[in-house]
Amino acid sequence: GLEGCDSSRAARLANVLNFARFHLAELLPELRRVVWVDCDVIVQRPMDDLWEAAGAAFADGGGLFSAFAEPGRFGRFYLDEGAVKRLMQKRFQGLPEIDMEGESFNDGVIAIDLQRWRDVGAAQAVAGLMRAHREAEPGLWKYGTQPLTMLLGAAYGWSRLDPGAYCGDLGFETVVDQRWEQAVFLHFDGELKPWRPGGLNKELWWPYAELAQAF
Repeated sequence: GLEGCDSSRAARLANVLNFARFHLAELLPELRRVVWVDCDVIVQRPMDDLWEAAGAAFADGGGLFSAFAEPGRFGRFYLDEGAVKRLMQKRFQGLPEIDMEGESFNDGVIAIDLQRWRDVGAAQAVAGLMRAHREAEPGLWKYGTQPLTMLLGAAYGWSRLDPGAYCGDLGFETVVDQRWEQAVFLHFDGELKPWRPGGLNKELWWPYAELAQAF
């Protein structure tokens, strides 16, 4: 599922720890919900409001995830959109056909309803989808975990977090406005991460990196 990646990105995305988010319900059996944050994310403000918003959405039946929506089309990750649609309708009886032109979300910062995960058997669903992916040639999707997480969101539902709390794509492009100042999360997703030669938005990353080094 790493088609379209250069060799360094493929190696990073294939790391087993990248898939740890799919095992949190098992690893943290005493918790009902959790916020997963990728290692290329800075949390620069308290996330209390988002934690409460996600909890309220889950209590109201808001799905398996609370996440930040992205403008890109849902289907951009899938190598054979028709095959993915058929797989999802077979695996999840009664699921409406996935709209590949619809909205997507980023799984680098995501609230997960662990109790619902256990109740619906999401771990078994992940295993089944991954099995189908491995058996397909050259695979059903690309780019690591996000395509799989989005399929789970399509199957079990997801709710939207306040977009003003998230500033992403900071490893893809130079930030040109001040939206990062009020964001809770700064996400340096992309290949031009600030600690790499030629990386972007170093001025946003390094103050926090230097602070961490002081400890």
